[in-house]
Amino acid sequence: MRIDHVRLSNVYAYRSRIESDVSKHKRLKENDQVDISVEAKELQQLALWEKERQKKLADIKERVQNGTYQIDNYEVAKSIYAFYKQGKQ
Repeated sequence: MRIDHVRLSNVYAYRSRIESDVSKHKRLKENDQVDISVEAKELQQLALWEKERQKKLADIKERVQNGTYQIDNYEVAKSIYAFYKQGKQ
C-alpha cells in the first residue's frame, strides 16, 4: 500500500488549536479566584457562636451549682408572653 501526498497542514491545524488552548488555560490559571458565599461565611461564624454558647452555658451551670443563679420572673413571663403572642399572628 502506497500513500502519496500526505497533507501535514491538517496536523498543524490541530497542533495550533492545542497550543492556543494550553496558553489560554495558563492565562486563566494565573487569574484563579475563590469567592466564599454569604451562606458559607455564616456557617463559619456558627462555630464562633457555638463556642460563645458553650461558655455561657458553663457559666450558668457554675452559678446554679454555687447557688448564685437568680431567675428574673418578670423577664421569664415577658418572654413566654412574647413567644405565644408571636405564634397567634
